[in-house]
Amino acid sequence: MPFWVDDIAEQIDNAFPNQEEILIRDEKTASGRVHVGSVRG
Repeated sequence: MPFWVDDIAEQIDNAFPNQEEILIRDEKTASGRVHVGSVRG
């Protein structure tokens, strides 16, 4: 059973087949706290 993030990564790969690299920014800290900027949307 694949981990949920593996399914998401495969969907992203399929959506952008010609991209060599894809940058994903989540704006979270290493401690897990949410920054104000990511709460604003």
